[in-house]
Amino acid sequence: MAKQKKQYDKICGNSNAQNKVKFNDLKTLLESYGFEFVRSTGSHHRYKGIIGDETIYETLPRKDPVRRVYVKKACSYIDRMIEATEENGDDDN
Repeated sequence: MAKQKKQYDKICGNSNAQNKVKFNDLKTLLESYGFEFVRSTGSHHRYKGIIGDETIYETLPRKDPVRRVYVKKACSYIDRMIEATEENGDDDN
């Protein structure tokens, strides 16, 4: 859990670092928060996450560095997941 939080802070907590995020780092972060790899079409990889009753799909281009807009969108989904788990009392702490 500490490694997951550290990686989240590194990618989502620092807006200057969001311009330099590698695809594999963002992929690992999404997967650690429960997103599943769905499919790959060419250079785009699609991930699925469930937040409450809503199913979220995130498509990421496999390119280093990942464009900031994709990083910010992924971070917003992760923030929503964290809020949903805290509201439900599913916190692992």
